[in-house]
Parts: sequence; structure tokens; C-alpha cells
Amino acid sequence: MEASGAQESELRSRLRVLRRRKAWVIAPAIVLVALAVARSESQTSLYRSEARILLQARRADKVEVVYVDPERLVTTEIEVLKSLPVQEAVRKRLGRSYSVSAVVVGTANMMAVRATSTSPRLAASIANAYAEEYIAFRRQQAINDTMAPAAELESQLADVQKQIDELPAIDPRVAVDAGALPPDRVIQVAPATRRDHLIDQEADLRKSLDALKVDAMLKTGGAQIVVPATPSSVRISPKPVSKAVTAVILGLLLGVALAFARDYLDPTIRSPDDVERLAWPIPILGRVPTARRRRRSSAPVSQTDPESAAADAYRTLRTAVQFSGMSPLPRTIQVTSASDGDGKTTTTANLALAFARGGRKVTVVCCDLRQPGLAEMFGVSETPGFTTAVLGEVPVTSVVYAAANEPGLSVVPSGPLPADAAAVLSSPQAGSALRELAADADIVLIDSGPVLPGMDGVALAPHVDATLLVARRRATRRADLAQSLELLQRAEAKLMGTVLVDSGAVSSRRRQQRVRVGNLRVADDDVSRIAR
Repeated sequence: MEASGAQESELRSRLRVLRRRKAWVIAPAIVLVALAVARSESQTSLYRSEARILLQARRADKVEVVYVDPERLVTTEIEVLKSLPVQEAVRKRLGRSYSVSAVVVGTANMMAVRATSTSPRLAASIANAYAEEYIAFRRQQAINDTMAPAAELESQLADVQKQIDELPAIDPRVAVDAGALPPDRVIQVAPATRRDHLIDQEADLRKSLDALKVDAMLKTGGAQIVVPATPSSVRISPKPVSKAVTAVILGLLLGVALAFARDYLDPTIRSPDDVERLAWPIPILGRVPTARRRRRSSAPVSQTDPESAAADAYRTLRTAVQFSGMSPLPRTIQVTSASDGDGKTTTTANLALAFARGGRKVTVVCCDLRQPGLAEMFGVSETPGFTTAVLGEVPVTSVVYAAANEPGLSVVPSGPLPADAAAVLSSPQAGSALRELAADADIVLIDSGPVLPGMDGVALAPHVDATLLVARRRATRRADLAQSLELLQRAEAKLMGTVLVDSGAVSSRRRQQRVRVGNLRVADDDVSRIAR
């Protein structure tokens, strides 16, 4: 069962790779199909005609029947078909040389002569010319073989005739039929028995010679055309449909290979599965959308468009944080990331708005002392701020500013940026300032600096009740996320969960969002009631 489940999980993972990289899968197929079609259109159309020849002697041939391997016989005759005498005869007949191919047809003593040309009629003419000249060549061979004994017969016939001519004249006293002799001359004949024998022999020789000539006239060469070639309107090349199908198959195979190669070589987070695999057993608490750049305003989307699907995603994340399983609910929550640009500041600002609009008293603190941006999002001045209070210049309560048009939400800016941010964040004064802020709020959300490379998130971890680690799909490197998790765990940070910033996280804003936390399913429609 475990092996079956692992295989099923692996299959789903592969399918997700193909879905993510569908452009890589489809693009090669489209390119190859376009190239195949373009090449087909540029090629000249070719047509093929075929004539079939049966290699079997007719009864008139009177050839002795012996067993010959059919395949070997046809293979031999194919070589005869392609021989120089046949080619020369075709050249004289058609005016130029053409090449053909010949193949064995099935298991019968039959071969197919195939000719290819840009003209269907010419292809048929070539195939028929080769078939007919081949048969003529074989017939002439058969005649030559048959007439070979004729010369010997003619020689014997001449010898017999000579012997007859040399016989002495017949004695008048020999009893002969005088009426058989011409009256105007005297014929000298041999004795009757000798002459009759020679005459009979001469008749037999002439009969044999005549039989050979008749037999030669009936020779077919042991081959005959059973299916003559006819012009075909079906072109054999190019075949755009066949080439397109082949191009699609090859393109998809190439695309799948490229997709897996690209996925394998991609060092960034590609899916929630990557986060789950690296952070296990720390859960993914939510997926939030990638922030879009605005020309006129840098305010959080939950403030500018509270009914949007993106705002719904942050409310869903708020619900997941509330039901994360940590009891009691943490008062101070650090939001950090593996590296800069992963979306932690946007996540912190929108999550703070979600909690505040859910009825909580929220203080959001900017502890990103390298690239602060939280104060600008809420329209608050950067100084004085958190570092001013940590350095003891002012009380921390004096740098808490109420967010405009957001009851229940207060903002603490970063203050002047120190030379050593990690030293300031790890100081006891920083922890004391956070505890003082938590005493006057239901929840304090802290936008800290990234874990890498300055260790800011690690430095602040001992002073907070929980840490949320933000990763950005196709931006956060898997190695960086794994290293950040390791560093936070070494610092004994209380990791609440991870958040994946993903452009595919937003669905229809009218669809009810649900998040699973353990065995509990909570609808966003119930968030306000639960928060109170």
C-alpha cells in the first residue's frame, strides 16, 4: 500500500510538472509542425506507379519443373531487371535513363516494379517500359537457349544431304519403277536400303529443327505482366498530414523532455510540493498572490480593493494563522523570508489589515533595517521609529502611529537604519520593545529582514512568539529556503508555518475560500465571527 501510494504521488508530481511547463511541452510541437508543413509545401509532388510481374513458366515453354526458392528466384530476377541491357533498352525506348525499384510481393513468385516521377503518366510509362523490356530480354534469352541445338541439327542435316549426294547411281538392272525416273535424264541411285535410310534420317532432322523453331516462337521468357502500371493521382511525397502527425509526436516527446529538464535544472521553488518537501513537518498556512506594481499607490491590495480575490487570499491566511494549532495564539509573529524580494512586506501589511478588519487590535512593526518599505505602504514617516526606541532615544510608545482610515491598526516604522542590523535586532532592548508593544495590542506582526544573507530573521527569532517564513514561487531558491529553515531551527525559532507567494493563488473572488487546518475546515464567511 505504501509503495502504491508513493508511486501515485510521484505520478501526480510528474503531471504537475507537465502542467506547469505546458508551454515547454507545446512549443516544440508547434515549431516542428510549422517546419514540417512549410517543407512539404516547398517540395515537388511525386507520384508512383507499379507494375507486377509473375515469374512462372507457361505450359508452352515445356520447361522442366524443379524446385527453386521463390524469394531467391525473385531476388535474382530483380537483379536482371536492373541489369545494363534492360536499362539500355528502356533508354532507347523513352529517350533517357530512369531508375526504378523492385520488391518481392508476398510469398508468390511475383515482383513489383515501381517507378517514381513528378508526372503520374510518366511514372506509369517508366514502370511498364521496364516490365516489358525485362520480359523481352528474358524471352530473347529463352529463345537463344532454345535455338542453341539448332546449329548442331543444321550441321547434321548438311552432312546427311552430302552423303545422299555422294551415293553412286543405281544400276539399270536393279528393279526400279521406271515411271518414277524423269524421261530426259538418267538418275544414278544408291542401293535402295542405304538411300532410304539417309532420306529417313534427313526427314527426322528437318522435323526436329522445325520443332525447335516453333518452340522458340512460343517462348515467353518465364515471365508475364499480370498487373500493368496505371497513372495514380495519389502523391507519395510530400505527405503534409503524415509529416504533421510525426512532427506532433516528436515535438511532444521533445517538449516533455525539455519540460522535465527545465524543471530539474530550475533551482527555484516551483510548487507547493517543493515547500512541503523542504519544510516538512512545518505546514503551508496559505498561498497568497504576487503583488502587482501600481504607478499611483503602494498601498496594500486589502486596502485598495478589499473585495478582490487577492484580499480574500489574505483573509484565508489570517484564518489559517488563527487555527495553526499554537495555543494560545501568539501575540508577536515575525514574518520573514529566505531572501529579499520574496514578498514578506506585502504579506505582513495585508495580513495586518485582515486581522484589524476582523476586530483585532493590531500593531505592525517594520524591523527590516536594510530595505524598509512598510511605512511607505501605510503613508507613515520612516523616522523616528523602532531603532530610535531601541537605542533609548524615545519611548517605544511614542513611535506608534495610527494607520489612516484603519481603526485598530497601528504602525511602527523602522527608524534610522543602523550599520549592523542583526546586532540591533538581537539586542535585549529590541526584545523589550516588542514585549511592550505586545502589551498594548492583541497581536503584533513584525516585518523583519530576510534570513539570508544578514541573518536578520534569525537574530529576531528569540524575541517573538512565532515565525512565518515566506517563499516566492519561481523566485526563492530551494537551497536558500532549506538553509533558512535550518538556521531558524538552530536558533530554536518557533516556526508557525510557511506562506507561498504565487501568481496562481488567486481564483474567482466570488468563490468561497476554504482552508484546511488539521482536520478543521473554516469558511471565510465565518472569519469575522471567529475573530471576535
